[in-house]
Amino acid sequence: MTEGLIEGQAYFVVVTAYNSSNPSDESDYSNEVVGAIFAVATKPPGLESVVDSVTYRTPQTFGWAVGSSHSLSVTSPQAGPEGIRYVYSSWSDGGSQGHTVTASPASLPYIPNFVTQFGWYNLTTAVSPTGGGAVTFVPSSADNWFSSGDSVILTATGNSGYTFSEWSGGASGGTNPVTITMDGNKAVTANFTQDQYDLTVSVSPSGVGSVSRSPEKATYVYGDQVQLTAATIPGYTFSGWSGAASGTTNPVTTTMDGSKAVTANFTQDQYILMVSVSSSGVGAVSRSPEKATYVYGDRVQLTAAAIPGYTFSWWSGDARVGRPARLRSR
Repeated sequence: MTEGLIEGQAYFVVVTAYNSSNPSDESDYSNEVVGAIFAVATKPPGLESVVDSVTYRTPQTFGWAVGSSHSLSVTSPQAGPEGIRYVYSSWSDGGSQGHTVTASPASLPYIPNFVTQFGWYNLTTAVSPTGGGAVTFVPSSADNWFSSGDSVILTATGNSGYTFSEWSGGASGGTNPVTITMDGNKAVTANFTQDQYDLTVSVSPSGVGSVSRSPEKATYVYGDQVQLTAATIPGYTFSGWSGAASGTTNPVTTTMDGSKAVTANFTQDQYILMVSVSSSGVGAVSRSPEKATYVYGDRVQLTAAAIPGYTFSWWSGDARVGRPARLRSR
């Protein structure tokens, strides 16, 4: 469509329409489309311009309908060969750095002018892994350009769960902050490692229960959620958590934001041993050892003694814990 046309020259597009049933009959719609070829360039050439929100490497030509509106803008500064940058100064049509134009039959070229500056270098920063932290630098620069010989202090800050490890690219080593000298374009990466946290669990008193972890892992990372479940042996009851967990909820979930130690506490169950005789006053039962309460596994000897005229006959209930001795008369 544009082959052989000259940039900056206005062209009027002539459209001839015919009646399909009578090819010699020209339509009234003929010659109603008017357009032109417009050029967008930069000075110096080869820089970028943004036309209708699309970035182009100039020069570029566009076929626009006369009267149509189009947006023009440029980014500034733009990088040239190392040590050189180009700073926007003006548009050939007098518009602002970002402005809208209306295509006219004059079809003038649109040229943004840049000033060439020497002895300027660009600084780019990155972090690895992505999301591990951030890099700031002093002095600050809105466009990340510095003049030759500038000293720049870089500081790496880890996000939660990450620790700075070292610099790579235009800086090296583990010193943080680090100072670099801008003697060329530099790309600097701050490297971070993900923190590994230990989760230690124990029981108190020792040996009376256990704590399981889900998921079960050697180490955990920031934000991991771990469910802890306390299980007891016979004769003990779970009483509560201490350390990095609290309360009596079992199981309990803890969120890892550092190494943690959690203790499951248990209390020893106390049992009452009640003894009685079937007919009040006709005998007695003694306990050995004689204690107010007993614990799981205690062995207690029960001895039934009858008064004259009665003889012990049998035990009923539980002969070891809480069962009465039954006596019968002779």
